[in-house]
Amino acid sequence: MEKYYWKKDYPKYQERLDRVEQKWKDAYNFKNTGDCPHYILSVPEGYYGAIGAVADNYYESAQVQFEDQMDKCMWHLENVDDDWVPGFRPFLSNCVIPSVLGSKIRFTNVEDPTVDGSKGYLLNEPEDILELIKIKPDWTKDGLGPMALEMIDYAKAHTDMIVGPHYLQGPLSTAFLLAGIAPLMVWMYEEPELVHQLMDYLTDLIIDWAML
Repeated sequence: MEKYYWKKDYPKYQERLDRVEQKWKDAYNFKNTGDCPHYILSVPEGYYGAIGAVADNYYESAQVQFEDQMDKCMWHLENVDDDWVPGFRPFLSNCVIPSVLGSKIRFTNVEDPTVDGSKGYLLNEPEDILELIKIKPDWTKDGLGPMALEMIDYAKAHTDMIVGPHYLQGPLSTAFLLAGIAPLMVWMYEEPELVHQLMDYLTDLIIDWAML
């Protein structure tokens, strides 16, 4: 297993990374340098509709996912002159939070993991929200939580580059995965208070997950 310790193993990139880091700091500090940082997204974490965009077993193996992203990071640094900052972000699509709540997840070899609506949604009636919001998931045991955490730990053990949190999406997008789009939009009109409770619950859940 090749290890990717950026500052130790790739000193030829250090000048570039130092320059890029300063540009982003200036931008976030609203310092007008006349040189706006920019980057080209060439390192997708998942398929994003492109068959073959990730390695086999990408979603089952922390090592495979890490090495796949590292290969893409190296290609980017060698071929694209921009202000991109290399890093690793574990990716199991938008499925971790639904999975720890009990959703069935579908894995195929041609797309990112997804909630399997054909197996039914967790929320079938507005009143189901009251039971759902009682759930306090154990990220180390439930659903895809353990795999996502393993991916983070593996990356931290093999690189000193940035290791970000798992892919996150907002409470509304998450709620659609739990109830389906059309039913949830109807409930917004018919049971707005219950939907507000669901949004509050999912917002707190997403924050908890991001902070791990």
